[in-house]
Parts: sequence; structure tokens; C-alpha cells
Amino acid sequence: GVGRGEGAAGVGAGGVVWAGVAQLAKRRCELWWVGTEGFAGVAAAMDALGVQLECARVGLVQEAQDRGVGDQSSSPSSAAWLMEHSFHLEPVDAARTVDLARLCRLPANQVMAAAVSGGTVTVRKAMTALRQLRQVEHDLAPGKREEALASLTLMAQSGYDRHVVAIGRALMALVGADR
Repeated sequence: GVGRGEGAAGVGAGGVVWAGVAQLAKRRCELWWVGTEGFAGVAAAMDALGVQLECARVGLVQEAQDRGVGDQSSSPSSAAWLMEHSFHLEPVDAARTVDLARLCRLPANQVMAAAVSGGTVTVRKAMTALRQLRQVEHDLAPGKREEALASLTLMAQSGYDRHVVAIGRALMALVGADR
């Protein structure tokens, strides 16, 4: 694998990521040179970068699983392997990432898989949307699961945390329980 030293020197695919880490570390103080009117743009860019990194980690887990990386290591699971190599990742986030990687492989979750592949939804929001769908999918009319997943995915992409009540109402309407 690409170690920290190799990555910083630009060797291999990991080098691209390490180069970005090095640039951000080196130029972080420049972020505050913008006028106060530029802070919103910096916050939005940081948010987009964070989502991209989360989604890239899901893709990394999928590739590692495809290539048997975890099986070749002494790690008991994919989440444990990820934790070994992600020093700042919390165990719950590693578990969510591995679960999302697995769920995105299922044909029924293609809509969410596309959002994750495109880097447009956080791991936590994707897992929340899939969990919400799982809670009601048995009540959905035939053919409505994909529509429900598409709606939930769109809500997850657009920052639905502020609209939890609306999500519940939308789900209930999809299952015909709206009153």
C-alpha cells in the first residue's frame, strides 16, 4: 500500500489524496485571508469536500472488498480493516461506511448508489434514508420502492435534517397512510 511518506511524494493513487492533504495543511491559514463575505463560500467548499471524501471512502471499501484486501489482512472485518488504516475515523462511522458499501451493491439500491458514487450525499444521511425506507417498504405498493428511494435520496442530498417531519409525512403518503 501507499504509506504516508510515499503519498506525500506523489507516488501511486494515494499520492493524489496525500497531495491534497498536504496542500490544505500548508495553505489552511490562507482560508482566513478572505473577507468575511467569503466565509460562506469557504464553508460550502469544505462541506462539499467532506461529502466527496466520505463517498470516496465508500468506494475504497468496495474496491478493497472486491480485491480481497480485508481477507488478506489480519483484520476480522472490513470495518476493522478500515479502522486500522483510518486513524481518525470513529468506529460507528467505519461501520456505517462498510454497511453503505454493501447496500449500494444491491440492485434495489441503485438510486442511492448513484448518489454515493457521485459524491452528493453523506454516509450518515444515506444510511438514514435506507433505514427509513426499510421501515416502510413492506407497506409500499408494488413498484413504489424505487420511487420512495428516489425521494429519500433527493431529500438526503438536499440537507433534509431540517425537515424530518416532512420526511415522515412524505413516507406516510407513499405508503398510503397520510391522514
